[in-house]
Amino acid sequence: VGFKAYSPDGTTPGTAVAELDRTDAKADLDGRLYVNTGSPRDFSYHDDDTAAVTTDGAVIADPGDGFAVFITDIIFSIGAATASSIFLEEGTTKILGPYYLEAIAGRGLVVHFKTPKRCTASTAILVTNTGSITFAIDILGFVAAV
Repeated sequence: VGFKAYSPDGTTPGTAVAELDRTDAKADLDGRLYVNTGSPRDFSYHDDDTAAVTTDGAVIADPGDGFAVFITDIIFSIGAATASSIFLEEGTTKILGPYYLEAIAGRGLVVHFKTPKRCTASTAILVTNTGSITFAIDILGFVAAV
């Protein structure tokens, strides 16, 4: 196995290839493999409001046949002293939550899945929060073939 060496100074020439073409692995000038930890299939959902709860907010659309959504992180916080909850759904079926917060302003939660939560293939993901109308929601994940 060999690698093509590129300078780490940001001058690497474009090396995009077409689907199913062979591509070369890249390394720095000392032979250390370059690895891109990001994916073009990553997604990030964000919602915040001070006037209304979110009901069936579209986190991510149906990714298509043979693909599923994987949830990696959920961040939810409230800014008003109103009890709240958050849950994720596929259609009308709850798949995560509800997670509850007490009626104390400034409460929040973070859920990180070491093993990402795999959702049903070819299914859109929705989010609903209840109670507090002053909130922020962030949901992170990726789409992958299954």
